[in-house]
Amino acid sequence: MKLDRVALWSASFDDVPWAAPREAVGAERDGWGTLWLPEFFGREVVSLAALCLSATSDLVVATGIAKVWARDPLALRAAQQLLGEAHPERFLLGVGVSHPIVAKRRGGADAPELSPLHRLRGYVENMDASPYRDHEAPPLPRVIAALGPRMLELARELTDGAHTDSSPVSHTARAREVLGPDKWLIPEVKVMLGRSTDDARALASQFLPVRLPAYRANLLPSGFEEADLDGARASGSSMPSWPTAMSMTFVLGSRRISQRARIKWS
Repeated sequence: MKLDRVALWSASFDDVPWAAPREAVGAERDGWGTLWLPEFFGREVVSLAALCLSATSDLVVATGIAKVWARDPLALRAAQQLLGEAHPERFLLGVGVSHPIVAKRRGGADAPELSPLHRLRGYVENMDASPYRDHEAPPLPRVIAALGPRMLELARELTDGAHTDSSPVSHTARAREVLGPDKWLIPEVKVMLGRSTDDARALASQFLPVRLPAYRANLLPSGFEEADLDGARASGSSMPSWPTAMSMTFVLGSRRISQRARIKWS
């Protein structure tokens, strides 16, 4: 499977009728080679990936990420195999535990006995052990959502790589050290477009996901301080002490995709 070094990440499909995003997938004609789809509380991401694959001819479609709470390991493996058969070399599965707020709405609050690390390990191992009608089916590519070193080590051990999110470039360098040179590292990097540095920081502070503990914990080792992150929680507050290496923002995407798209480097 060939992944472009720059790809499109978009949650815009949740907000518009299907006829509109189907046209948006024409971004393939604009030169985009890979489209990443998240899963929040809108469209079911595997079904959405199938529709996007069917509407295009060469576009690689990836899930960033499919939540473990939404389907059991056998179901996700069967879905991955089906899309892999129907669209060879064009579907990349990204899977992850996500955040407590998502787990709670998906029933995960009833199973707090496992840590995210152990839960994802068990899920991936159960995917591999799940029966499939074609026992000779080749393994298909898979990445997991990972931020911390232990989750990155799990990505190195059991999958083809890691999908990181809302992280500065310094974290990307550390993640590469953990993964080694041969695994995929696919970070989501936000870039703010503003008239000035202060304007960009003030706008970005409204959208930083620092209310989610995993992202907050991941930003502190990268030069952020508690005061920076607390400031980001207040809508419109500026963060003048932001590390200059971090450009945490939204970006423009394809002409046909909402401006809430984001750029990824593979």
